[in-house]
Amino acid sequence: MDDHILTSLYAEHAKSLYNYILWMTRNTDASKDILQIVFIRLWKSSSAPTGGDDIRRWLYTSAKNACYDSFRSHARLSRLRAHYTAEFVSTNTDPHDGFFWDMLSELSETERCILYLHLRAGYSYAEIGRIVELSESNVRVKVCRAIKRLRDVCARSTSNG
Repeated sequence: MDDHILTSLYAEHAKSLYNYILWMTRNTDASKDILQIVFIRLWKSSSAPTGGDDIRRWLYTSAKNACYDSFRSHARLSRLRAHYTAEFVSTNTDPHDGFFWDMLSELSETERCILYLHLRAGYSYAEIGRIVELSESNVRVKVCRAIKRLRDVCARSTSNG
């Protein structure tokens, strides 16, 4: 890919893509790393689109996949740490810890992904379906269920506090 095109795409999409990745990972350092991975994949890809909705879909799909790769890698590392150490110590020093992030942790990665794409990035259910490889109706159901789960978590938290 041409460096000028890559620079232009980065300038146009990096901020919203970073916010999406941060929404998924809840970790600023991991989000920065994953953003770099996405644009390295774009730079290396010979079949990636260069504009319009196709590039946005490609970038968000690549980010979703990179997040899932990171989750799997982190899970393997966590199992190793738990196995070889008597006490597991979390290395997540995310400055965004708090009530909102605790609520989001109640959702699956797929639910967080779908909610972000719908509520924050403004994608339609059909577009989200293409990104996460689900039917449009399945995306609608997952959005409704995720919102209901967030409401339940919020109600539980406020009644306990």
